[in-house]
Amino acid sequence: NLETRLYTGVPPDLQREASLIAAMALGVREGSPEDLEEWFQLSGTLHLFAVSGMHVATLAGLIFGTGRLLGLRRRSLALLVIPLVIAYAFITGLRPSAVRAALMISLFCSGIAFLAKPKVINSLGLAAVILILFDTQQVFRPGFQLSFLVVLSIACLAPVVQRYLERPFLPDPFIPRSLLSSRQTSIESRGRSAMGSVALSIAAWVGSAGLMITLFDHLAPIGLIANLPMIPLAAAIVCVAFISILCSLLPFAAIHSYLNLLNTLLTSVLVFLAQTFAMVPGGQFHIGQTATLPEQLGQISVLGRGDESAVLIELSNQEKDGNSTWLFDTGDERTYHRELLPMMRKRGLNRIDYLFLTHGDKAHIGAAPLILERWRPSVLFETRLDNRSSVYPEIDKIASAGQIERQYLEAGSRIKSGRDQIWTVLAPRPDQAGRLADDRCLVVRLEISPWRILLTSDAGFETERALLEAGVDLRADLWIRGQHQEGTTVGTAFFNAISPRAIISSHASFPSVESLPDSLRSSAAASGCAIYDPRIDGVIEIVLTPKSLRIEPFLGASAPSLEIEKF
Repeated sequence: NLETRLYTGVPPDLQREASLIAAMALGVREGSPEDLEEWFQLSGTLHLFAVSGMHVATLAGLIFGTGRLLGLRRRSLALLVIPLVIAYAFITGLRPSAVRAALMISLFCSGIAFLAKPKVINSLGLAAVILILFDTQQVFRPGFQLSFLVVLSIACLAPVVQRYLERPFLPDPFIPRSLLSSRQTSIESRGRSAMGSVALSIAAWVGSAGLMITLFDHLAPIGLIANLPMIPLAAAIVCVAFISILCSLLPFAAIHSYLNLLNTLLTSVLVFLAQTFAMVPGGQFHIGQTATLPEQLGQISVLGRGDESAVLIELSNQEKDGNSTWLFDTGDERTYHRELLPMMRKRGLNRIDYLFLTHGDKAHIGAAPLILERWRPSVLFETRLDNRSSVYPEIDKIASAGQIERQYLEAGSRIKSGRDQIWTVLAPRPDQAGRLADDRCLVVRLEISPWRILLTSDAGFETERALLEAGVDLRADLWIRGQHQEGTTVGTAFFNAISPRAIISSHASFPSVESLPDSLRSSAAASGCAIYDPRIDGVIEIVLTPKSLRIEPFLGASAPSLEIEKF
């Protein structure tokens, strides 16, 4: 198929770039890495990542440019573009963005063919009417809204902005054109061209900014600058992809392979630019509703499905006149992209101050490289015990390269994060070299007056027994736990030592040893303790105030919302 033709001649170490080309040129996003998509989103250039109006317009421009070189008339080229952009929409699988763009360009080209001076706004309006008549639900879809608002903004705003920006490059209007020097005309021409690109970027950004804020709680001002070099480069990549596919259909196999290799190198530059712009301080930020209000002590979100787990904690910090953000494990990459990142946007969080890595389980720390590279936490907390996870060398490399402070915790370590906020490490001991990673877990109690939250991650029988034998004070109002790999647990004795009012337990349904133990269910039922399961409840929110602890599961399939009061 056409996708495989874009991989011909591409070495294995450039396959990621080839998958990005397939996403850009053909709309095949299934095989493209999610981390690449995030870089484009953070740099305000996500529209380059998938088939959009720009890509269809690039195809139309390529056809027009080639036709003009061959001496074809403008009207003939306009009529030729229409069936080709429609065919391209079918090649992309009739993706809504490609269909919208093909319809807009087809209508505009019809105007070129049959009218003296077609207007973009008229073509845009007619395209909107046709799409809405075909499917009235289109008007409520973000893609439809973004497409038409951006094009409308470009049509209305770009000429005005360009006229203002290009003034310094224009010669005195009272000087006859015949008296202008070649240098003056060159400056005028280049100034108009450059300011046209700047005006286009500004207009497109303004047209999308409102919806990006409303729909995605995200704004990337850096996109104003990033689009200037990246749009022409992306257009060139799409052009080369089209030419490569055409060569593959003709007897030009050698040229086809060289074009693919060239395109992957161009794409590497595009990815580098996206990463560079994405890391500019203040270049993008989340603007959702900050969850921790002055009267709250903090808010906790338990994320992950099955054995994947991450706990996002935002604590009110009156001493520093603001909030601090803590992440207890990261979950895997799927948890990061599908749950943690959207939650950060929703809550308007633009930083992670502190990161705990409890043990070397990829389901718990698989997304840590992404977190360290993207969010740059101030401090990384971990144990001194061996971490044999396959992802840990990358974690170690990124933390060292980013000069992130690392603190190694053991039983007895204490972290004071604010007034009446103390993290106490209960396990592991320095000599606790357990056989499994789950036996070397960090066990931490957060005291945020008047509440106690116990986080045990995947700790099981060995850790629980050691804590009970040491006489550690385990009492907690809320117990956030995972499930040991072998399913072993002390059981009722450990539950009684904690005496929780509620439990949030991340565990898998298969194999059975990693499901919630029957002994824990029985103990909880006997004491009236509610158990929440993120696997079926979705994200579980905990809101802490001086007088209450409120648990709000997204679905409430395990148990309904619960409010615990402190008298």
